[in-house]
Amino acid sequence: MRAARAVPFVLALVVAAARPVGHAQQAPAAPSFDTDVRPILDGVCTRCHNERKANAGLNLTTLLDPATFASHRNTWEDILDQVKHGDMPPPDEDPLSVSERAAMVSFIEAAFARADRELKPDPGHVPALPDARGRAPLRDPSHVRLFHGSGRPPGRRSGEKRRVPDRP
Repeated sequence: MRAARAVPFVLALVVAAARPVGHAQQAPAAPSFDTDVRPILDGVCTRCHNERKANAGLNLTTLLDPATFASHRNTWEDILDQVKHGDMPPPDEDPLSVSERAAMVSFIEAAFARADRELKPDPGHVPALPDARGRAPLRDPSHVRLFHGSGRPPGRRSGEKRRVPDRP
């Protein structure tokens, strides 16, 4: 009988111990272009890299759209290197906080990884296939003329021997 009374008490203790105390910590949100990249580009980078100044020949106002990761990959790779290594913004400008720099680098690297996963592989050299009779194609990709039938070049008769010039 004592055991029957103890079961509800033990269950109540288990439920109470399983409940979180205080605020549950949530995982930080993944970086996004609109919250972590665009504000830095728009507020910090475009002070010097705009259509009027274009320091180093770079106008970043054209890169305020996430679709530019595919069309301007080389420029984004340069931006990533500059931000990642602390070269940008320059020392005479307001520096990025550690969290701003980390979020921007994380988002750009994730965008590159996503684009690389979606990239279709290059099939490489695909040789020409023979025709229906099994003969080689008239021309292969290296533009070497191939012969059908007897294996002789056109114009040579069946009994004709190849002439080799005499050696001096």
